[in-house]
Amino acid sequence: MPGGKYVFNDDWLGDAQYKDWLLSVAESRYKARCSACNRIFDVSNMGETALKYHMRGTKHQKFLKNNEKKIDLKNYFSAQDHAESSSSQPNTSNLCPSDVPISTNLLDRSVNVNNLSRKAEILWTLKVLNSHYSYKSCENVNYIFKTMFPDSEVAKNFSCG
Repeated sequence: MPGGKYVFNDDWLGDAQYKDWLLSVAESRYKARCSACNRIFDVSNMGETALKYHMRGTKHQKFLKNNEKKIDLKNYFSAQDHAESSSSQPNTSNLCPSDVPISTNLLDRSVNVNNLSRKAEILWTLKVLNSHYSYKSCENVNYIFKTMFPDSEVAKNFSCG
């Protein structure tokens, strides 16, 4: 674009080589944002060439490699829950309450409650970190959960806070 400025092209968002990391910048149509390395860069002088230049950078390559190793916790817990429910227990969604088998094995029940409690603690910790809550603000949260959910074994065993 001789004599003018390039602007961010929304078609780039669908391009296979950019779609995993490229974002537009709402404040400026002359800039682009990389979600991999969290960097905003100018596209006004070079246009798409600026994207290619950025994606060849060592920092960008390093962040992409690190992102491949990350585990998406939402998918991890969803997949694990689905696998646990489908493999260890029969599908009870269509059964009446009287048809659902009652486990009499106390050991199985306590192991399941402990696993659910650990899962709740991990999810709470992730929420605290993601929301930037202070440690002090979470003090005694286990008592709050026990009071809020008095019939829950998970809340009774929750020990964060």
